Amino acid sequence: MDYKDDAAPTTRRYPWYDDRVEVLQEEEGTGLDWPYNTLPPRDAYDTPKKIYGYLDGHVWKQDAAKKAASIIAYNCFERAVKSNALFVGPSGCGKTHIWRCLKGIFPDRIEIVDGSNLTLDGWKGEKKWGSLLPSPIFRSDRHAILVIDEADKLVSKYTQKKMEILRAIFDQSDVGLVIAGEPKLEAQIKTYLARMANRVDFYASLRGLAPSEVEGYLEDFNITPDALLELKERACNMRTGCFRLLDRTLSNVGRILAERGEDTVTVKIIEQASSMMML
Repeated sequence: MDYKDDAAPTTRRYPWYDDRVEVLQEEEGTGLDWPYNTLPPRDAYDTPKKIYGYLDGHVWKQDAAKKAASIIAYNCFERAVKSNALFVGPSGCGKTHIWRCLKGIFPDRIEIVDGSNLTLDGWKGEKKWGSLLPSPIFRSDRHAILVIDEADKLVSKYTQKKMEILRAIFDQSDVGLVIAGEPKLEAQIKTYLARMANRVDFYASLRGLAPSEVEGYLEDFNITPDALLELKERACNMRTGCFRLLDRTLSNVGRILAERGEDTVTVKIIEQASSMMML
């Protein structure tokens, strides 16, 4: 099903942020509610089509994941029907950024937690499962969505007790559960949480951009050929590349060009931009 039509907002190139880092606030520095402080009322997003249109203006590509998230949010918030979902993909592809965007228009209905540092009561660690469960989204009489990021670091044969809590949320709560993590998470769920795997309502597999898509992303820049190859490597390298690295590099490149009054991106400028991120 395609939700796009002439009424949907025109796609804009927004920064793409790494799943685990709040770069949005670090880079912009304009307060916790940017860029949501100018959004229309929540009633403007009362259909899957409208929710998708909003996401399409904030997340580039990943159409299948955006459509899945739109339907999940609509089912939960408008129809009071919870959905359980699995979002998998490499770091920096937008798994959690999609839900962070939705949290901007549904701030009291979506909770996002980092599963990599959740510990049981009595164990070392600052973030406890016990402190998560009393969250307002569990006490509210309205349906809500819990997003567990970095879940691939949570699900294993060594974390049986944590997985029992996941099962309880999955089976007994009115809260919809979205589990997000690296691609290996799918196999982990099937191995250690088989009953949960059989009851997942939505599955979204996200990927990084192809080199040709990166070229489209950069088409408005004046870039030398060797600099374009370098930026493609930063976005597409299977081991070290990601959109966050590309975006932060471009952000620093823009600052350097503005200071110098230049407009051409070269490899030397990219290297200088990279050194700024090391400071």
